[in-house]
Amino acid sequence: MLSETLRELSTVLGSSLDLNSVLDGILVGLERVVDYTAGMILLYDPSTATYQVSAARGDLVETDVGSWDELIPAAELDDTRLINLLHQITQADEREHADHHDEILVPLTVAGEPTGYLALERIGPDRFSPEDNEIINTFAIQAAVAITNAQLYMAQREEAWVSTALLQVAEATARAGDSFSDSCSAISAAHDSGTSASSGLANTRRK
Repeated sequence: MLSETLRELSTVLGSSLDLNSVLDGILVGLERVVDYTAGMILLYDPSTATYQVSAARGDLVETDVGSWDELIPAAELDDTRLINLLHQITQADEREHADHHDEILVPLTVAGEPTGYLALERIGPDRFSPEDNEIINTFAIQAAVAITNAQLYMAQREEAWVSTALLQVAEATARAGDSFSDSCSAISAAHDSGTSASSGLANTRRK
């Protein structure tokens, strides 16, 4: 039953190329196989070598915008920082049994390259079991692939959009250039016509 659920979740994740939908699907899907209180996904940006909170689930603190905007250098991200960040964006300290909590922190990678981080927390007397740990790590592999596919798709769309925009600008520039050229020709023709008329009038007066 569990294996079928994991396969189903993997299929669902692979069927979407919208990054936000994939991130939400990961956290929602995990709830079907593992009981957790709060969850968070950070995405890695290779251009800046930083992590940023991109999705979360649980009792979120809506006013804590700063934690979502914070860019965390990869060299500074450790287990303590992840747990503190998860507590900042969720109301962990206000829950009953908040002093009893257990976390699972899983790096998301594809072909050895970092994609992000998955952090889950369970508050209460029950800790994550070895089976929970195995399920989460197995699911994280599929999650990382789904995230990467969505990011590649978005990058291709962005590239296509930029190419289209540049083409439109080039066409508009060309049209503007043609219009300017036509205007210059018209002005030149009018000037030449006026000059000819003036010359003819002068010749008439000389006669």
